[in-house]
Amino acid sequence: MNVERRGAQFLLTAVEPELREAAAALGFLRDGDAFIRTFPEDAQWLDVAWCNFVRHAQAMLRQTASGVAPWDEALTALLERIEGVDWWLAGSAALAVRGVEVSPRDLDVITDAAGAERLGELLVDALVEPVFAGDGWVARWWGRAFLGARVEWVAEVASSVDDPDPVDFGPVAAANLERLRWRGHDLLVPPLELQLAVAERRGLTERVEAIQRAST
Repeated sequence: MNVERRGAQFLLTAVEPELREAAAALGFLRDGDAFIRTFPEDAQWLDVAWCNFVRHAQAMLRQTASGVAPWDEALTALLERIEGVDWWLAGSAALAVRGVEVSPRDLDVITDAAGAERLGELLVDALVEPVFAGDGWVARWWGRAFLGARVEWVAEVASSVDDPDPVDFGPVAAANLERLRWRGHDLLVPPLELQLAVAERRGLTERVEAIQRAST
């Protein structure tokens, strides 16, 4: 696999067949033989993110393809760095820290606009994509870093994500967060009942069963 840059675009070429689905899952759009991810020209930390991306692109794609990543080590590393940020954990990692038998491929972090920029500062040496504000339908802010596993964060999540049913990363979840202790750290996570309902709606049978086992 080759990694190239054209201005504010990161390109993957000669991608192995077994990694193409992973490239798409990471938000790269296919254009012929290339997979392209485009960022705003004025995005913060674009140059440093590119340098880090070159080093970690192969590992990120292989983790995404395999579904196996050292999420707990990445979370420990994040907790050692994060300070002055209002944030909470969503997605499968929020289940894993409860002891639910799932295998997170990444960490999904929800924060606010100030937190999105602060995370960029704190993780600048690990950024693999710039931190930027856009007009995405899910959230206004986005960032991605690599701490042995992907750490992805969004901020100013749109209220529309909870329509017609609430998700585990939107305003409804944010208003009902639960605190738990994990390896000596306090974490905020969505209610387990909400994550169960989301998994049921998505047809994630194995995850539903894992949550039910952990709840008994």
